[in-house]
Amino acid sequence: MARTKRITLEHAESLIKSTRGAIFGVEFIKADGSRRAMTCRLGVRKGLTGKGQAFDPSEHDLLTVFSMGDNGYRNIRLNALRRVTVAGQAFAVVL
Repeated sequence: MARTKRITLEHAESLIKSTRGAIFGVEFIKADGSRRAMTCRLGVRKGLTGKGQAFDPSEHDLLTVFSMGDNGYRNIRLNALRRVTVAGQAFAVVL
């Protein structure tokens, strides 16, 4: 079994943004301390009203994604990211 490659938080964020709409997986710690695993993607326009969010997610170290399991938009806490899976390759995020 191959070892999971360890990457920095900056590399993980770059890796996620490079998916360009492809499905990827993340695991992070939610604000309440619980662990969350999510299959998601960027660039989804489904259900958008044009109103936008009430705040800028980047100011709070968040990344808005479309959750495939919940069929809705969710925010990932980038500073609490633990694992990223892109194109079948898993990466552990070193904080």
